[in-house]
This record gives sequence, structure tokens and C-alpha cells, in this order.
Amino acid sequence: MFSYTFLLLLLVTIAGSIFNLVNVGAVTGIIIMILLISATFWFLLPISIYNKSYTFKEFIRLGYTESEMTIGTENGDRPMSWSNFSQIVETRTFFFLYRDKKSFFLFPSAHFLLMKRPTVSARCSKTSSTATR
Repeated sequence: MFSYTFLLLLLVTIAGSIFNLVNVGAVTGIIIMILLISATFWFLLPISIYNKSYTFKEFIRLGYTESEMTIGTENGDRPMSWSNFSQIVETRTFFFLYRDKKSFFLFPSAHFLLMKRPTVSARCSKTSSTATR
């Protein structure tokens, strides 16, 4: 959403510059503003949330069986049936376990180096796919 707004603002600014409605200083200022806002939303904000949130500092245990997966922290464990996931995508570095189109769990593949790597395609109730990123 932000990218379309920034693109529209940039196109209007460039068009205004071409028709001599906006000077070069304004075009430069708007481009710098777009870059700063983009850097804030895509880099600085996620880093600050990651560094402040206790959730990202917890040790998370991950276990699985043929029928379910268990996610645990020091506060307790929560089992989830494989049928809760609509799609499982495996990349070179992560497993994406989708519950629906907008929510998913993300697990580093390195977690499974110490234990037997799961065959996730047989566990998912619907479809699964493998991506090579």
C-alpha cells in the first residue's frame, strides 16, 4: 500500500517538474522523504520491535509427531494438529506453515539440522510446496 502511494507521489512530482510547476529542490526533497519513510517502515521499525519484544528473546521448543506439532516456551507447550495448516512451504532457510492466506508460522530450517528432518508434505491436510530460495 505504501509503495503505491510513494510511486504516485513520485510520478506527480516528476510530472510537476516537467511542466515547471515544481522546482528541482522540491523533487529532491520529496525523493529523500520517500527514501527516509521507506527505510523507517521496512528497516528501522522492524529492528526496534525485534529488539524490544520479549517474544523474540524467548527460547522456543519445537517438536512434532505424525499427528501434531508442539510449540513450547517456558510458559508452556501448545500442540497443534497438522490439519490446522493449509499449506507448508519449505525453502532453503525456512519452513512456512500457513494457517490461512494471511497468517503463518516461520521456523528456521537450521532447527531441524540437529534432529531428523520432517517430511512435511505428508503432514499437511491440503497442499504443500517446496521453494528454492
